[in-house]
Amino acid sequence: MHTSESVDYIAVIRGEIVLVTDKEEVTLKSGDTLVQTGNNHTWENRTDEVAVLLVVVVGAERAN
Repeated sequence: MHTSESVDYIAVIRGEIVLVTDKEEVTLKSGDTLVQTGNNHTWENRTDEVAVLLVVVVGAERAN
């Protein structure tokens, strides 16, 4: 698990990936998009298929 000071834009091009946070798990499949805003998280590929993602990371400061 990790956090980052960024806003991440993720698009799943092929395959399937699971976003795991402290509170939930979200499965993303080909064609899905997500905006990740620096919460504690990790990614897991739970299939045998390669997952291809397009990720854009934009630096951001945390609000106090």
